[in-house]
Amino acid sequence: MNHVGVLAALMEKKMLPRIISGTSAGSIVAGVCCTRTDDELPQLLNNFIHGDLNVFQDSQHPETVYDHIARLLKIGRNINFITITD
Repeated sequence: MNHVGVLAALMEKKMLPRIISGTSAGSIVAGVCCTRTDDELPQLLNNFIHGDLNVFQDSQHPETVYDHIARLLKIGRNINFITITD
């Protein structure tokens, strides 16, 4: 993803802006990056560059397919918003 490469290059040069926005996939990258601290960003960007896009899941408690199906049937959505807001 070019979005991540640009952010990584800007961060490396200490030129990362305080406000980042985007559309479509760029908005997801911007949203994820803007919810991390300066200390967390290098590892996040490194993971993104190497294809690890699983940023919306709690790594301590990974969800199974059954968890996703159960949530979809119970409340009508697949995404667990708790992991996004934590």
